[in-house]
Amino acid sequence: MDTFDDVARRLAAYGAITRMTGSDHIVVFDDTGLTLDDGDEYLHLPLDGTTLDEVPPTWRSDDAADRRATRWIEDYLEDTFQTLVIRRHYIDDLVRDPFSPVFLDHLADRFPNVDLPEIQAYLAEIRQWLAGRPRATATAPTAETFTIEVGALALTGDRWPASTGDGTHAPILMLHGGGQTRHSWNRAAAGLAALGHDVYTMDLRGHGDSAWPEDADYAVGAFTEDLLGTLDALEIKPVIVGASLGGITGLNTVGRHLDVAAGLVLVDIVVDVEPAGIDRIKEFMGAHIDGFDTLDDVADAIAAYNPSRKRTRNLGGLTKNVRQRADGRWYWHWDPRFLQGGDETRITDVEVLSEASRAVTVPTLLVRGGQSDVVSQEGIDSMRTLIPHADVADVSEAGHMVAGDDNQVFASAIVEFLGRHGLAPTAQPPRVGTVDAMAKIVIIGGHGKVALLLAPLLAERGDEVTSIIRTAEQAVDVAAAGASPLLLDIETASAPELAAVLRGADAVVFSAGAGGGDPTRTYAVDRDAAIRSMQAAQDAGVRRYVMVSYLGAGPDHGVPEGDSFFPYAEAKAAADTALRASELDWTILMPGRLTLDEPTGAVDLGATRAADNPGTSRANVAAMAAAVLADPTTIGKDLPFTDGDVPVAKALAAAS
Repeated sequence: MDTFDDVARRLAAYGAITRMTGSDHIVVFDDTGLTLDDGDEYLHLPLDGTTLDEVPPTWRSDDAADRRATRWIEDYLEDTFQTLVIRRHYIDDLVRDPFSPVFLDHLADRFPNVDLPEIQAYLAEIRQWLAGRPRATATAPTAETFTIEVGALALTGDRWPASTGDGTHAPILMLHGGGQTRHSWNRAAAGLAALGHDVYTMDLRGHGDSAWPEDADYAVGAFTEDLLGTLDALEIKPVIVGASLGGITGLNTVGRHLDVAAGLVLVDIVVDVEPAGIDRIKEFMGAHIDGFDTLDDVADAIAAYNPSRKRTRNLGGLTKNVRQRADGRWYWHWDPRFLQGGDETRITDVEVLSEASRAVTVPTLLVRGGQSDVVSQEGIDSMRTLIPHADVADVSEAGHMVAGDDNQVFASAIVEFLGRHGLAPTAQPPRVGTVDAMAKIVIIGGHGKVALLLAPLLAERGDEVTSIIRTAEQAVDVAAAGASPLLLDIETASAPELAAVLRGADAVVFSAGAGGGDPTRTYAVDRDAAIRSMQAAQDAGVRRYVMVSYLGAGPDHGVPEGDSFFPYAEAKAAADTALRASELDWTILMPGRLTLDEPTGAVDLGATRAADNPGTSRANVAAMAAAVLADPTTIGKDLPFTDGDVPVAKALAAAS
C-alpha cells in the first residue's frame, strides 16, 4: 500500500517529465506543496496537514496507481508532443523512482539537449521535502463542510473562507448543474476565496451529499424553496452563481424574491434553451442509470459526451460524482428519479422563467460556453430583452457542463463581472500586512516564479503585497505566498486602468513576461505593457519602480534577428530604455540565466555576459528585489549579477 510520500514521488515524476518537454507548469513544487494541474485534473498536496486518507483512493492503490501514472505520462506525451517517443521502460523507471540515477541517465541519453541540472535541482527539492523540509506556514484556501436542515431535507455544502479581504467583498453562493455536485466548483471557489470572498458551494436536493426527497419533488419551485431556506440559514445576501440547473434555481429565486441576492450569474443557461442540447444531456444522464463496471467506463462516458475535452486522467476525482454500491458497480451520485418523473416543464417552464427574468433587478451576468449546444446566440438575445441590464460573457473553450466536469473554466468571467459592479475591489485591494507595515508594494506578474518567491520575503518583513495576476485560478498560489491577488490582464489593460490599481502603493516591481513562443505577445507584455505600467506609476504618484530584466539586455544585446530569443531581447531593451528615460526612481535588476537552485543569499554584482557565467537562482533574484526596494542607494542603477560569494546586502553596500 502506498504512503503519502509515494504519492508525492509520483507527482515529482510528472514534474520531471513535463520539465523535460518544456511544460513545467503542469506540476509545481513551491512552499505550499506539490500540485498537479494540467487543465483537466487538479491535485494539491500541501506541506502541512495532509494525510494519506485525504488523497483519492485511486492514487493510493499500489500497482494500479503505478499503471495509471505510466499511462498518464504516455497520454500526456502523445497529446502534447505528437512526434515525441519515449520507451516504456524509461517511464516505468521514472514512476518507480524519479530520483534514480538510472532514470536520469536515460533522460540524458534520450534527450541530449534537456536542461538536466534544472531537473536534478527540481528533484532534489522534492527529495529534501520528503526527508523533512521545514513546513511552510502559508496555506491555500480549504473548505469547511456543513449540513443545514431546510424543511424536511438535510442539504450539504462547503464554505471556503476568504483568505484575504476586509469584509467588503460580497459573499458568493455557487450552485451546480443537473447531475453535478458541489465539487464541480471546487477550484473556482478556492480562487474566489483567495481573492477575498467567502464562498459557499451547495449540493442541490437529490445530488451529492444532500438528501433525496421522499416525494421525488424536483420542480423548480422545490429548488427555489431550498435556496431560500439556505440563504436564511446562512444569513447571507450573496452573489448567486448557478450553472444550468443551479442557474435556473437562482434565476427563479432572484426574480421572485427581490432582496435576497447582491447579484446573479447564469452559467450556460437561458430561458429559451436549445431542445437538441437538452435532449443530449438527458440522453447522457439516462444512459447509465444502471451504473458502470469501472471508473474507466465513467471517464469514457464523460469524454464521449464532450469530445473536445481531454479524457480525465485522475480517476480518483470521479469519486465525487459516482459512488460504489454493494454490487461493486459505480452509480451517479444523484437520484435517478430526478430524470424519471414529473412534467417535462417542471424545471424549464418558459412562462415561469420569463416572468421571473423580467423582475430581476440585481447586476446580472450571462455566461455562455462557446461550444455549448444548450445556449445559442438567439437564446442570449432573448435573455437580453428579458433582463436588459445583463452583461454577457462568452467563454470560447467551454461547452455545457455535465457530471465530472470542472466549472473552473468560467471563473475569470465571474471575477471580471464582480469587479465591474463593485462586488469586489477593482483598485488597491485590502491590506494583508501588519498595521504598521513598511510599504505597500505591487508586483506585476504576480504568479511568476520570481514573484512567488518575492512575495513571502516582503510579507515576512511587514510589507503589504499585492500581486497582479492574469487568471482567477492563479489566486490560490498568490494568497498562499502571502500576497493579495488582484485580477487584471496587463496585456490589454490601459494605463488609466493600471494607474487605478497602483494608486496608493509605495513601489512597483515588474516581473511579468509572456513566456516566449509568440513574438506578438512577447512585445505586447514585455515591452508595451511594461511601458504602460511606467506611465501608470507616474500618473498614480508611485515613484519607486524595480524592473526584472536579464543580464545582457540593451540595444546592443547581440541576439540575431532570426533567433527565437530576438523578440524578447528587443522588447526588454525597449522597456529598460523607457524606464531609464522616465521620472521614476528606478532600479533594473539584470540576473544571469535563471535556475531553480536553492537560495544562497550571495551574488556576484557586476557580472558580465559570458558563456561560462554561473546561473542565477530565482530565489536570489527575489532576495535582490526585496533588498533594493529597501535601499534608496540603488535608485538609478543597472544591477547585473549572477550567483556568487558576496552576501546581497554587502554587495549592494559596496556598489553604493
